Amino acid sequence: MPHRMSLALAALTTALAIAAPGATAAPVAGHFCLVLDTPSSIANISQTARRNSYVVLQPWEVQQATQLKAANPELSVLVYQNLSAVASTTGPGGLTSTGVSYAEAIAQSPEWVLRDTAGARVAESGYPWLWMADIGNTGYQRQWTANVLRLLDTGPWDGVFLDGVNATAKYDAGARKLVDYPTDAAYEKAMRSMLAYAGPQITGAGKLAIANMGSWNEFPAVVAEWLPYVSGAMDEQFVKWSATSSNAYSGPSSWQAQIEAIEATERMGKQFLAVIQTNPSNAQALRYGWASALMGANGGHTSFFAANAYDGDTWSDEYEVPLGEPLAAAYPIGDGAWERRFEDGLVLVNPSSTSVKVTFGGSYSGSGLADASGSTLASHTALILTPAAPVSAGVPPTPLVPEATYDPVGETTAATAAPAEASAAGPATDEGGSPATSPQSTTASKQHLRSFKQHRPPTHCPSSRRARRSSRCRRSSHGKHDRHDSPHHAAK
Repeated sequence: MPHRMSLALAALTTALAIAAPGATAAPVAGHFCLVLDTPSSIANISQTARRNSYVVLQPWEVQQATQLKAANPELSVLVYQNLSAVASTTGPGGLTSTGVSYAEAIAQSPEWVLRDTAGARVAESGYPWLWMADIGNTGYQRQWTANVLRLLDTGPWDGVFLDGVNATAKYDAGARKLVDYPTDAAYEKAMRSMLAYAGPQITGAGKLAIANMGSWNEFPAVVAEWLPYVSGAMDEQFVKWSATSSNAYSGPSSWQAQIEAIEATERMGKQFLAVIQTNPSNAQALRYGWASALMGANGGHTSFFAANAYDGDTWSDEYEVPLGEPLAAAYPIGDGAWERRFEDGLVLVNPSSTSVKVTFGGSYSGSGLADASGSTLASHTALILTPAAPVSAGVPPTPLVPEATYDPVGETTAATAAPAEASAAGPATDEGGSPATSPQSTTASKQHLRSFKQHRPPTHCPSSRRARRSSRCRRSSHGKHDRHDSPHHAAK
């Protein structure tokens, strides 16, 4: 595996430790959740408020937002608004999940809705109630921003979650060609101008602007250029881009790039929201995603969420393992595995497609192991461990007891088994280490992006049931709950 400099060795003094009430320091990474169903399906307000740093809700969920803030005044509650589409449906109270509604766009200026080369207005692929907006139009930019700023003043909102922030229109337009933006470069330029106007207006008003950056791994340089305009961004396909596909894990190079994206985002002082696509009941995938986030986070700027249907909080007991501060940056330990040591624990991740034997340098417990000095990590699995006895820092000594074998399915010390949701050989990868893209995976990936579009109409809307189904298999790093179950998604 290539050894990138940014993951080599980083001084511990660069770690950001933020004091928390009743504790000496906050965890190296935190948590957030997006709840986009209507009505909102948060089962335990106080628990969700306590566990998370951010919660994203639809604009009509003012009462629940108020309850969450009352339960935890330090929680940031964000209102969901799509940046690049106008919705022809409305939610309770006539509110919309897009900054500008379709009716308003047509009344104000019909050209705010994009047309294809046949002259027809373009609805997003799979989301017939969402119409692609002309994000490069200054009139649309001003109206969207003005509407969102007014919305932020109507409730206890700490900021806005901007969905649909994409560097390409291909996942939304499908095979249709846009008259105004015939190329990715043209659409990217328009999106940049939209962010450059709206982002500073929102943050200048004292509010947060968190963007769902679509296809982060596909357009990393573009995302890096856009981050200065917002408070932070979300990668909706963090290390695993589908909850249903067995070939959904990022390849080793892509995984490493995503960890580096955490580091780069934090260095800019921006928030990084990491979303792994998985069924919340898949303990192995939750551990793998959380452990991967811990590989790059340095305290106070990274939050993690396991998404499937975006219909409630998800949790794992392993999120609460007390690891303490990181002692150094993550580093490769051979055969594709990575390790990061903390004051009170050890995290190991294997993003490769083969099993890897690892040694701990002492006796550790956790993730199904007890007093083990080593293990065999199957492909796309991780371990989050705490020492069974004090262990000195430094070069790990040779294990004094036989290695245990980690079973990601049974979580025992029996024979190694391939993790659920992954084939024994791991996901197919392209030459760059990214999941190989096929027509089927491309369609799936679009589904991810669209799910986020979840400005999906509330349940009383005719299309809401369809949206609910699609949202379970769509969400993409494109910033939208997309319907793409592939490595490339659009944010909507």
